[in-house]
Amino acid sequence: MLELIFATQNKHKAEEIQALMPAGIKILSLQDIGCNDDIPETAPTLEGNAQQKARYVSEKFSVNCFADDTGLEIEALNVEPGVYSARYAGAQRNSNDNMDLVLSKLKDSTNRNAQFRTSICLIIGSKEYFFEGKVQGTIRNEKSGEEGFGYDPIFEPENAGRTFAEMSMAEKSSISHRARAFNKMVAKLAELQKENTIIHQKKLQRFELIINSEVAFIEYQKRDNQFILSHSEVPVSLRGKGVGKTLVAKTFEYLIANDIKAHATCSYIRIVVMRNPKWHSHITF
Repeated sequence: MLELIFATQNKHKAEEIQALMPAGIKILSLQDIGCNDDIPETAPTLEGNAQQKARYVSEKFSVNCFADDTGLEIEALNVEPGVYSARYAGAQRNSNDNMDLVLSKLKDSTNRNAQFRTSICLIIGSKEYFFEGKVQGTIRNEKSGEEGFGYDPIFEPENAGRTFAEMSMAEKSSISHRARAFNKMVAKLAELQKENTIIHQKKLQRFELIINSEVAFIEYQKRDNQFILSHSEVPVSLRGKGVGKTLVAKTFEYLIANDIKAHATCSYIRIVVMRNPKWHSHITF
């Protein structure tokens, strides 16, 4: 069973994607792996944001994962709001404010052409895959409909005669940009499974360091026959004294030199570090 992390805090969203997955792939949300981080989305493009989020989760937690980003692109507004769709009218991320701003800017425009676009970045092992889904349409002159979210009440898909907000969730999902992008990803996952090229969960080794009765962590993995430090966490009381970084560096060097990972059979190894009179460690399995 391949566990695939969806970089979202919305478990219902993860459950919806699970229904699309081929057998043998389990979708987990960020909540499922205990990630409550405010993941950055600072790239200038939808593809960049999806990649940024996927890489953050992949590198910090050493998991196969995917992330998405969606934007409304309006022709008369030079494809605005685009990557800023969620916060177009301000940091409060209010959908009604966003729609009001769009309608205000298009007040005197006869060009109402627009498209919704979703970009997905999937990371399996060390490889990245990108998928895109689009749906063409127009911007209505006023809001209509109670379903959906975001800009749905003002976006009418091509040949639909109704806004997304006037459709049921099932109707919207059958033609939406997000569904089109995810269906492409699902097809790729099925292809990788068939070719037996999916790399299963990267094995992350977690080490607990006891430093002067305080706990620190080192996490690393072996990728392409190289040991890579994935994450370290040093007690606040030790930071700024040169102790934290020195211990992390020396401990990591020790682990590599002794190929500890190759002999590890438990979820983590405790390393008791004593600094008096000099650095050394005692490793217990």
